[in-house]
Amino acid sequence: MPNSRFFLPLALAPWLALPVSAENAALLIGNSDYEHARDMDNGQAVTDTADTLRDAGLSVETLRDADRGEIGAALRRLEAAGEDADRLLVALSGRFVRSDSETWFLPVDAEAGSVAEASLDAIPLSSITEILERTGRRSVLLLATMLDQRGEWGSLDEGIGPIDIPGDVTLIEAWPVAARTILSDTLAVPGEALEDRLSETEWADLRGDLPSGWSFLSSETGERSDSVGTGERAFWQRARDGDSEESYIAYLDAYPEGEYAAEAIRRLAEVRQAPQSPERAAEAALGLDRAARRGIQRDLVALGYDTRGIDGIFGPGTRGAIERWQGDNDRPRTGYLDAGMAARIAEQADSAETPEDRFWRETGEGTDEAGLIRFLERYPDGARSDRAERRLREIRDGRLTVGGISRREEVLWNQARESDTVEAYTDYARAFPRGVHADEARQRMSQLRQGGGRPDEAARAREEALGLPELMRRTVEQRLAGEGFDPGTPDGQFDDRTRLAIRAYQETAQLPGTGYLDQETIVRLLQDTVQRALSR
Repeated sequence: MPNSRFFLPLALAPWLALPVSAENAALLIGNSDYEHARDMDNGQAVTDTADTLRDAGLSVETLRDADRGEIGAALRRLEAAGEDADRLLVALSGRFVRSDSETWFLPVDAEAGSVAEASLDAIPLSSITEILERTGRRSVLLLATMLDQRGEWGSLDEGIGPIDIPGDVTLIEAWPVAARTILSDTLAVPGEALEDRLSETEWADLRGDLPSGWSFLSSETGERSDSVGTGERAFWQRARDGDSEESYIAYLDAYPEGEYAAEAIRRLAEVRQAPQSPERAAEAALGLDRAARRGIQRDLVALGYDTRGIDGIFGPGTRGAIERWQGDNDRPRTGYLDAGMAARIAEQADSAETPEDRFWRETGEGTDEAGLIRFLERYPDGARSDRAERRLREIRDGRLTVGGISRREEVLWNQARESDTVEAYTDYARAFPRGVHADEARQRMSQLRQGGGRPDEAARAREEALGLPELMRRTVEQRLAGEGFDPGTPDGQFDDRTRLAIRAYQETAQLPGTGYLDQETIVRLLQDTVQRALSR
């Protein structure tokens, strides 16, 4: 059942960052600096897009490293804003934990290690989807985390589990850097089809029903009015800067009934009627659509020529980038392309070592943590950023260990040694059954269970008196395994794991739990095995 504490009366909790007339609202939360969990790399990536979304006409509230109280208050404001909003967007970046039936977003102060604690300390996603569903508007919920996140958080698992998605809610799961790109290049762009763009995006997953060709900011309805003119004015300024047929068409596609539509139509007619230079005419003859122009901009950026945006509009930034490329390639510096130049740029982008490639090589090609951090600081949205982020997470999470032990294993082992209890060593052994300190943990558990550190010498002596040959010892190990007790490799060598298996069997059979064999234990084990075989 959703946590009802987010649905309190809202009359006294206005959306502080939003005007009453807002048509589109966004809440961006980025958590990275956790008090009781590993920090989240790029956890605040989604909040970096706040200005871009505001330029697109959304009213945006952002929270960084937010605790539970701050998130709860923001959600209450979001629910109030939903009464007037045309579209709602919620982006959460950070750590998540899950049970079989719920997923929670972790505030930075969360100590949730069980379902009960999660209900008190964390934010259930079912509450957020219910807020979005109650508005009756088409909404987007973007969850940014490491999609291959694995591990345990107390009795809960890390990561995002199954989510019941209401019909009007679209759910996107993505890596933090990919989420930042989705927000700025897709959700903030009027008329940009969400499903089409996400199909081209690595490390992102789209869930929920979505109408074909649907965009978060529709270009068919003249998305904004005078009261929310920031995004339209920014788009119009880019069109004026470009002062070209394609830039005015792009504006009219996004805002067919916009504030500047009449002027855009007038300027479009003037541009079309004006005599064109041969260079401009050659580029116009290419018939480049917006996707093709974006591709050229991406190639220029990959080659080190800053276009000041990848938006499909060839404004001053792109024209300047083209001119610089032309100068470096012994071409006339016109700022316009022909078919040969466009093909050459694409060819160079495919084959040449870019500045990003060189820096990737210089920082070790992903072989160490320090180099990866340097690379991501310089190229957070680069062609290799997803790969670098994944590699960094692998190193830090311990899927690739550094110095033979992962951070999580080291933390659990230190905790076990500090508390020096059977329970603590058991937690470590369960999490890392083949860990660096696994044998030491089992040995210490055995000592603690036997009363403070001295093994039961009498039990040891009784086993030694039996004079068991290696074949018999292997048979005992095989029988223990057959009864469901893990003795390790059946090699006739009784190690700590074997002792634990013997002890567990003895306690189950209501025999003295010493971890050492005696005649009664052997006879009982063989009898149980025979009886089990006969009953099949």
